[in-house]
Amino acid sequence: MSIMRFELFFKSALELRRQVPFLKKSGIYRVNLPNKGKQNPMADWCAQLKEVYPDVDICPHYSLKYQYYGSPEKTFAHFEKFCAALPTIGIQQCLLISGGGKKRKSDLSTLACLQMAQRRRNSSIHKIEIGSAFNPYFPKAEQRAEERKTLKLKLSTGLVSSVWIQIGSDDKLLREGLTFIKDIEKKHTDMKLEIYGSVFLPSERLLNQMRFRPWNGVFLSEKYLSDIESANEITLNMLKTYAEFDVTVLCETSIRGDIDIRRFQNFLQPYNNNMVSKPSTDTCKLNAGACINTSDNSPSVNTYMYVESESKKE
Repeated sequence: MSIMRFELFFKSALELRRQVPFLKKSGIYRVNLPNKGKQNPMADWCAQLKEVYPDVDICPHYSLKYQYYGSPEKTFAHFEKFCAALPTIGIQQCLLISGGGKKRKSDLSTLACLQMAQRRRNSSIHKIEIGSAFNPYFPKAEQRAEERKTLKLKLSTGLVSSVWIQIGSDDKLLREGLTFIKDIEKKHTDMKLEIYGSVFLPSERLLNQMRFRPWNGVFLSEKYLSDIESANEITLNMLKTYAEFDVTVLCETSIRGDIDIRRFQNFLQPYNNNMVSKPSTDTCKLNAGACINTSDNSPSVNTYMYVESESKKE
């Protein structure tokens, strides 16, 4: 299992830059930048963060909904321009999402975008590692079947190198979804996917928000929303499942100070003590947000941290 990533909370380049001292102090260097506003200057934000924190490992998100430019062709052209800019600032990956909510007839979906790029062999998109979102938690079987069908079509373009699992609370559906992805890999021996799985760090504030203003596409059970203890139990079970399937954990909770770091460490302690690992004596313990390898070899189970913005990844 890989190290966790942090997705950063910010609304401007200045606010983003102000987080750098805390990130460095905490040893946090793998971060995701969300695209939650209309035509956010994603490449510029990445460049500014790289300028003040050269060692940072950035995965920007790119929302085709928010980066809409009047037609599928113009929207695609802007995504190509974005992908062409990334290597010039030392970034080789992005998470491509369609975006939630109501759709325009002229919206470009993630699948359609990938298929357009597949037909254009010289596109700059081919030079970037593209991630795609996947939600295994839809309550209806036909919805889950459609989600799987869409993922298979995305993977068939040959442009997707990582799958990002939506957050949810049903461990059975999570296992079914992860098994589905692993089965695809087994059938295509030349395909190696990085898998990322989301979790929350539960709090009363979070539970209240999800009870009364739930995020689009996030399915949390009544038990999860009932109290902190239940939410913690479900989250720890999810972490064990992620470890079993070699999934990188995405913590979708704001980590802004030392108190948050200690709270996160305390929360993960049962997981670190009981995690499922590959046969190895190597261990990796969470220390102030950084992955600390306690052996001279590569860790069998790493733990990356990831913090997300106020709106849900779509």
